Amino acid sequence: MINVYRRKLRNCIRKDTFRYYLENDKDNFIWKCIENKFGPIVDFPKFNLVQIENEKFIMRKSMNEDAFTLIRKKQFTPEDEVIIHQLIGFSE
Repeated sequence: MINVYRRKLRNCIRKDTFRYYLENDKDNFIWKCIENKFGPIVDFPKFNLVQIENEKFIMRKSMNEDAFTLIRKKQFTPEDEVIIHQLIGFSE
């Protein structure tokens, strides 16, 4: 079982934005799973940032961290959240 927890980011422009914290050694594996399901990882080396974006969400993380931010768009559904939580091993 992967240890994952999250916290709500209250200072974000979009409501229901969460920061997910992952185990150190699971980070790359989880990002590969997310990439396979939702689309390619885009690398922004000048900002030390990687991102996956589609019509439902933006998932972004610094290359130096074992955490990512999930920014939901209008098309994001509860089913999308279930899929993401299953991929990353998160449960409340």
